Amino acid sequence: MKGMRPHIDHLNRYVSSVVKFIEFYREVLGYELIDKGKKENGMIYAILKGFDHEMFISERADFKQEDYNFRHIGYSIENVDDTLKVLKKKGICNNDMEVVVKQYSRQIYIKDPDGFEIDLIQWTDKASFYKSLDRADFSDVKIKLKRRNKILFSRDSQCLQELIKLIQLQNHRTLVMWALDCAKLPLEQFEAKYPREQRPRVCLELCEAWARGKIKMPVAKQAILDSHAVAKEIDDSEYGALCHAIGHAGAAVHVETHALGLPMYELTAIVLKHGKDDFARPVSEKIDYYYNRLLYWQENTDKLELDWAGFLLDDTSPNKERLLSEKRMRMK
Repeated sequence: MKGMRPHIDHLNRYVSSVVKFIEFYREVLGYELIDKGKKENGMIYAILKGFDHEMFISERADFKQEDYNFRHIGYSIENVDDTLKVLKKKGICNNDMEVVVKQYSRQIYIKDPDGFEIDLIQWTDKASFYKSLDRADFSDVKIKLKRRNKILFSRDSQCLQELIKLIQLQNHRTLVMWALDCAKLPLEQFEAKYPREQRPRVCLELCEAWARGKIKMPVAKQAILDSHAVAKEIDDSEYGALCHAIGHAGAAVHVETHALGLPMYELTAIVLKHGKDDFARPVSEKIDYYYNRLLYWQENTDKLELDWAGFLLDDTSPNKERLLSEKRMRMK
């Protein structure tokens, strides 16, 4: 395509054995191993660097040689918005297709005539993407684990600093939408194990009704307290943390500072699930998920033209998370 000038950026495929695959590509083709670990869903993965491209591989327990294992080819492009306009004009993609905005890139996904996926990616900060592979300094989490703290993350956690900065830029409505949206996954996980316990679900439903101006605070406040109460009643630290995460997500309707309670508690649950040696990758993936969902709601909250309670329409009040951060800085 004239003016597009794409080149291959990365390959992404499933394999039968990550270890064997790494050995072959390093020894036979001179690839460099730049990252290896386990995803939140338990899938083992690795990233190998070739000549001017990378290869992302994920291990499948049900791998079959004749299976459809190649996931997509990624091409790096200069301007994803201009490319999307050209593709729409040529009828290659639907007119309602939008750019997928991520923390370090802007992408569109199309398919070739055989239905094979192609990722057209404009990197906005590829250097930071590679830094994020060693995201973080989880030293505070490891210390809290040894101390058997009930909550393993805080506003001082280094791994949360970029997310906190983005939270501080948002209006109250955006943080409400983000928190209620992100709370759906921990709710789904909780109900898979405790299907008869409805208080966390009721919490989210009533808090959304509160945000829409359909009910008053006392009813929603009691539902929030009920979600936290479940955590105390069940003898289950991991799933109790999910209940607290849901409660804080609902309480974000009241004040922005509660929104951060969602990641603090859900990430705690992830650490408890994976253990001290294997939590880094799934925690990093979840933080990226939070960041990308917040970028989405930053862009789309007011476009939806939803009903809102009056107090959430007031954009003159400063972001409470930012005020808290400034206060904490003055006290240091």
